[in-house]
Amino acid sequence: MDAATFLFLSAYKRVFSIMDKKKRPPIVTILGHVDHGKTTLLEYLLAHYTDQFKGTITGKEAGGITQKVRSFEITYKNQCMTFIDTPGHEAFAQLRQRGAQIADIGILIIAAEEGMRPQTKESLEFLQAQNMPFIIALNKVDKATAQPDKVRQELMEKGIMIEGLGGDIPVIEISAKTGQGVENLLEMIVLLSDLHAFADTVEHGSEGYILESIKDPKKGVVAYAVIQGGCLKTGDYIITATSCGKIKHLEDSFFNNLTSVCASKPISLSGFESLPASGEIFKTSSLDITKKIQQELGQRQHAFQNRYIIPEGNPEEGINVIIKADHIGSLEALEHIFQRIANECNVHIKILKADLGAITFEDTKFVKNTDSIIIAFNVKNDKSVVDEMRNSDITLLEGNIIYEIEDRLREIATKKVQKSQVAQLQVLGVFSSSASKKTIGGRVTKGVLSKNNRIRIVRADQEIGKGKIIELQKDKVAVSEVSEGSLCGLVIETHATIEKEDIIEALS
Repeated sequence: MDAATFLFLSAYKRVFSIMDKKKRPPIVTILGHVDHGKTTLLEYLLAHYTDQFKGTITGKEAGGITQKVRSFEITYKNQCMTFIDTPGHEAFAQLRQRGAQIADIGILIIAAEEGMRPQTKESLEFLQAQNMPFIIALNKVDKATAQPDKVRQELMEKGIMIEGLGGDIPVIEISAKTGQGVENLLEMIVLLSDLHAFADTVEHGSEGYILESIKDPKKGVVAYAVIQGGCLKTGDYIITATSCGKIKHLEDSFFNNLTSVCASKPISLSGFESLPASGEIFKTSSLDITKKIQQELGQRQHAFQNRYIIPEGNPEEGINVIIKADHIGSLEALEHIFQRIANECNVHIKILKADLGAITFEDTKFVKNTDSIIIAFNVKNDKSVVDEMRNSDITLLEGNIIYEIEDRLREIATKKVQKSQVAQLQVLGVFSSSASKKTIGGRVTKGVLSKNNRIRIVRADQEIGKGKIIELQKDKVAVSEVSEGSLCGLVIETHATIEKEDIIEALS
């Protein structure tokens, strides 16, 4: 640090010395692409800057990848810091966004041998949208294949103005595995914390954010949260926009019992009457003004903070799905996957029900009645329930690794599409066209095309519309069907535009 910077920061700290009583520790979120070392960095910090951490974090997660948002506290040179770890897998975008929203400082971790990847760019957008100070950590510099200067150049090409190249965004080279450069990273966090002087502005009660919530068979509803300001204690009445309750039990991130806790601390608590939504703001207040507080908090929520508990719905054509998962973040991620598979495979996927916890006999009945498949993600199901489902020939996808569930659902969707296709026709000419009817000619390249077939129109592997064959001719004679290899003319009822070389897929 040069002398001018030191004098500026010293003066800045003196200006804010009157706020010392209100100063709170920084909340730091770690973001980046999958397998770039976010959780490895957190493991190193916990192993070297706490005395309560044993083992690994990733070793406790299926597949060794982070699939939920977590928070922990460390102490560096007598200064506390709370770190939020977020998943890097594509499906968990909302959890990464939530981590960016809650934090004071961001760490964008980039593997020095890989550079910018899709979730790196997405995480960067989240950080910039929150307008928060952040540090870029170039990880894995201990590897022979690391190219930190190349990554710096890539960042500049993306418009990220970094220190040393005309900008002010700090870049620290680290190895989360060996600890190289980690102390420099912590020093920069301290520096930014002093510079921005994060303050506890809550005068009465407490406020914070719900990171995640689950249904625990022994404790009931358990919420994982970070306190933004004020002090929280057992017996307090806690309120979010969608839930409320009296705090029965408090624990820190190492499962130590607490009676009270103050600003910037990560906690778990029980006592909510129903599941609060992930990402919700909470406040403590009295029971008699619950509705007023809930209305106020509801107005402060962001668009991505939706409830993902879906009550039973009505089945539709396509693939009907019931989801049971361990926490709301998993439901969010699975819905993201369903949307992508539906678009890729041109198939409708409808979530008829989504809830937390193990599969019940009631779920089994609902699956039978709606011809659904059921997905159980990261939950422990009763053997008798699973046996009944298998004996009833119900499609059950069980698993605890998100991408394995994705692969299996994509396989089901692909087979569904293939099974529904009875014929294909290549369009050779378009003879007339109105708003609702198109007269075309073509060759049947697969199967048997029939009058009254429902169809979809495909161009460049993308569905552009649907319709129905209302007239069919072969050799200028009306027919009910045309077999593979034959030329024919047909009138299609559709509002889509049909062009030469389009593919008409007839469905069963």
